[in-house]
Amino acid sequence: RSGNLLMQNDNVLGQTSELRLATESGFDMNGHRQTIGKLAAAAGSLLNINGGSLTLEHGGSADGVLTGSGELNVNADTLTITGENSTLTATTTIAEGARVLMNTTLGLGSGDIVAAGTLSIGKAAGNLYNNISDAGLVELNGSDVVLVGNNSAFTGQFSIDADSQLTASIAENLGSADVSNTGSLVLNSDTDWQLNNDVYGSGRVTKLGAGSVTVGDNAAWTGQTDIEQGGLVLGNATS
Repeated sequence: RSGNLLMQNDNVLGQTSELRLATESGFDMNGHRQTIGKLAAAAGSLLNINGGSLTLEHGGSADGVLTGSGELNVNADTLTITGENSTLTATTTIAEGARVLMNTTLGLGSGDIVAAGTLSIGKAAGNLYNNISDAGLVELNGSDVVLVGNNSAFTGQFSIDADSQLTASIAENLGSADVSNTGSLVLNSDTDWQLNNDVYGSGRVTKLGAGSVTVGDNAAWTGQTDIEQGGLVLGNATS
């Protein structure tokens, strides 16, 4: 309820079903490991993973500050993150069937994201710096997101709803994931690259930047195509 709790060993909280951090309280993992049922971190609290490993069996909510290196594992249910956590560098693993919901592109800081489950970004705008891997789902709801990370190891799907825009500048931003687009996909490229992703849906695709993007029969979208800068190279008759 107040003050700070410093871990001096693994699993000091035992089989805790819920960890509640009140405003102006802190929890420092100090390089240790802990599994809990769910997290309830109030606004104004501080959870410092600090080289440790925190596993959430049933998600929870993080309204305070998340910071530090190490590991954050979401094994099931939904973890809701509000606010920016720019100093969080921990690797976040979202298990299959689990979900992380955040309202800012810095909700998980700049750490890697292993997304076997769902990363959901709602009503957010900005750069997504994380490197994403695995075969889950990254969905945008009412958001304007610019991919900055190297997502070469991501084979899942980017889903863009009707009120969202997703921007990619290099092939590595999209990895080999499918893109389901009912909103807007922007290819803002100053260099030439090959778009190998399957892109489909009724959304708009816009080409910006001086470079050229080459597409094949993976260009399956039915929405409008705007070539405002650079070039769009059609690789075969189907495309």
